[in-house]
Amino acid sequence: KDINMSEDELNTYKEIVYNLPNPVAIICEGKFVYGNNAALNFLCLTKENALYDINPLSLIPEKALPEVQKTAIDILQGGSISNVETVLDLPYCKNIHVKISANFIRFEGKPAIFITIDDITESRKFAANSDLMERRFRTLLNNSPGFYYKCHNDNFWTMIDMSDKCFEITGYKPSEFINNAKLSYESIIFPEDREQIRDKINNAISDKIPFQIEYRIRTKSGHIKYVWEKGIAVYEPGDKDITLEGFIMDVTNLMTALKKSKESDNLKNNLLANLNHEFRTPMNSIMGYAEIISSLSADEKILEFTKGILSSSKRLMATLESILKFSEIVSNTLVVNYEILNIVEVVRNQIRIFEISARKKNIILKNICNTEEIFCNLDRVLIGTIVHNLIDNAIKFTNAGTVTVETSVVKLPDAFELAVIKVKDTGIGISRKYHSIIFEEFKQISEGIGRSFEGSGLGLTIAKKLTEIMNGKLNFDSSPGLGSVFTVSFPIVNYKKSGSEQINTPEIIKNKPEVLIVEDNKSNVLVVKNFLRKIANCDYSLNSRDALAMCQSKKYDIILLDINLGERITGEDVMLEIKKIPANENTPIIAVTGYAMSGDKERLLAKGFSEYISKPFDQESLIKLINKTVEEFC
Repeated sequence: KDINMSEDELNTYKEIVYNLPNPVAIICEGKFVYGNNAALNFLCLTKENALYDINPLSLIPEKALPEVQKTAIDILQGGSISNVETVLDLPYCKNIHVKISANFIRFEGKPAIFITIDDITESRKFAANSDLMERRFRTLLNNSPGFYYKCHNDNFWTMIDMSDKCFEITGYKPSEFINNAKLSYESIIFPEDREQIRDKINNAISDKIPFQIEYRIRTKSGHIKYVWEKGIAVYEPGDKDITLEGFIMDVTNLMTALKKSKESDNLKNNLLANLNHEFRTPMNSIMGYAEIISSLSADEKILEFTKGILSSSKRLMATLESILKFSEIVSNTLVVNYEILNIVEVVRNQIRIFEISARKKNIILKNICNTEEIFCNLDRVLIGTIVHNLIDNAIKFTNAGTVTVETSVVKLPDAFELAVIKVKDTGIGISRKYHSIIFEEFKQISEGIGRSFEGSGLGLTIAKKLTEIMNGKLNFDSSPGLGSVFTVSFPIVNYKKSGSEQINTPEIIKNKPEVLIVEDNKSNVLVVKNFLRKIANCDYSLNSRDALAMCQSKKYDIILLDINLGERITGEDVMLEIKKIPANENTPIIAVTGYAMSGDKERLLAKGFSEYISKPFDQESLIKLINKTVEEFC
């Protein structure tokens, strides 16, 4: 009546309010006297009359009642509230987060409160999950072997954001670098290295590819450190400035180890054997957490970061694997396990590994073979490494065109036959003056900070030495601009498969096995538990004493036992003690270790372990091993 509405206008207004998406209600004399359709749905009511039987105060948590009653009195005296966050206890659910707006009105001539409600429960959950993922991501960064950064691509590489690990590596807090508050990051880089770094970054930006660089910095304490950096240019929408994002890692110890290794092979091999464990154990946590976060998060930024962490970690592990394999070769500790195998299958499996990387560079990867079986007496792992390194080398030095892997049989006089694998590329080729050094260790045609191609410089060295160890030959022919051809050959053996040789498919686990994880590193425990959460029930122990006590009181289906428990007693000793306990004397025990030198697996299996897995491992590898163990022993 006050605004002089016609009956038609009033009905239209009522219909609009009734169909609003947010709940709307009117409270008069302490009771609901009106509720729109959304309000009825919010309270899970089917009839409007049911609303009138609900006491509005019954929806308010008890501890909030005094404040709500005071606010109601204020509104009835002409006040109002807007978007006030509070919590309601509904009949079907407690702790519903809402935003409430309320105004004073008159209903049928009586003072009343007009309320609109916005249910923000889901948005609060999403925000909480986002905060949780952010905390997990920051935890991952701060426990990684390097630090994340984001900076402007200016003369000073002005920092925008850095993770806390920066302090451990440089001695400076991130806040001292950000916006050049006290100094620029450029100022701690060796002056001799700066120009080459700029050239490397600018070339990567021009080609729109990631960059990888190694250089020296001077820390706050004055110490010199070598760091390895991997980054990429980021083009912000609507912003003309280019920012750089990446990861910087302290590789001083690795560089020092490499320098000393060249001076003394024996010292190098002893040092790398210890580094093997020290790298693999933390990398298992880093890569495991990154894989878990990737599976839990839908945030594109976090997925991008975790993908970068996994990629960088895998590259680091590939470099470490190459160095360790080389140390085994030069120290004559490499164990060769000969078996008659089909090298056609070996080649085919290795080609599959490189299909994605070849596709990313628009390289055509061809496999040519006119037979399904060529048998040789070789080590399966070592021949796989040889073929892997040759294909990797071909793709790395080919910017466009084709990489062809051709497997064939060559007949020699006296009916002697050779299995020949040729890896041809249309890459940059190698000048004849460099042919004499191509198989030397730690050598690349481009070397130093400004080198054009990444890698340790050990791939071809390892391929050559492994070929010779197994009585084969590796040759090559190459010319600049015409590409390269690497040819490896081995004697063929006469062999035919028996009809009984079949591949057994593991059965699906019907009941979750009871698994005990014995590991002194809590981070690795959390990774393994997350990896196995869907297929196994996991208990864990951080030391041998508790592990033995748990085995006394419970029968386990599988035990995952770390070899280095940081105690005087080793994992091997614990395994022998467990086998003395009647409840678990026949329980399969899997050796989990960061020591993955040649012969370790055979030694541990001979000691009495049922299976073996080396760190770092991914979820798929661990689950396959658990399934295999269940099939064979449970």
